[in-house]
Amino acid sequence: MIPEGWRFRKLEPFILPAIVVLVGFSAFGLGRLSALDQFSLQKAAANYEKNFVASVNGAKYYVLSCTGAEQIKEENRIWFATEAQAREAGYERVANC
Repeated sequence: MIPEGWRFRKLEPFILPAIVVLVGFSAFGLGRLSALDQFSLQKAAANYEKNFVASVNGAKYYVLSCTGAEQIKEENRIWFATEAQAREAGYERVANC
């Protein structure tokens, strides 16, 4: 009669390397997925009409990721799709963003 643990003792040297390889492939796959998500977000932002914001009361315009853009009240915001549109409207880009 063969002991029950004998079958797995032969596989023991391969278990840890197999786990390491599977974790490596999983990490690589997740990294690829997150890179695709970032690319699609950037592409969507380029097609979105609200890329730049300015205050109706101010003279500067901001990129949406700028912290100054968050401080403008919603009712005072004016939106632009491109920097050229913001400049044509008489706004200047802020220096710190």
